[in-house]
Amino acid sequence: MLWGLYLKSLTPNQNYMYAPLFIALGEFGAKELLFLTVIGLPLYFLPTIVAFSRKSKHKLPIALLNFLLGWSGIGWIGSLLWACLSENSSNIQINTHQTITNVDRHNRDARDSGGFTRM
Repeated sequence: MLWGLYLKSLTPNQNYMYAPLFIALGEFGAKELLFLTVIGLPLYFLPTIVAFSRKSKHKLPIALLNFLLGWSGIGWIGSLLWACLSENSSNIQINTHQTITNVDRHNRDARDSGGFTRM
């Protein structure tokens, strides 16, 4: 009984139940379990959430790396960096045409009106 997770029972008169989850945390009640579920799981899967929200091209490998190696810390940091730095798969087209500035418009208007002369 050195390794395990003690769950507080729902009634105060009963003894603690023993759940062998190979974690030595001592007494672990409903509040702690709720906190771990509400805060811990989203924090653990933050790299996956980032990858899916950014619509990354590598969202499934990032999720797999996060799921399998996120517990190590290095896997979690690696998957978070990969999710933040990977390209997204959105179909945004960048306009590569040169824009006409006010100076270009002024020069064109001056040329058309005869303001420029050739020597």
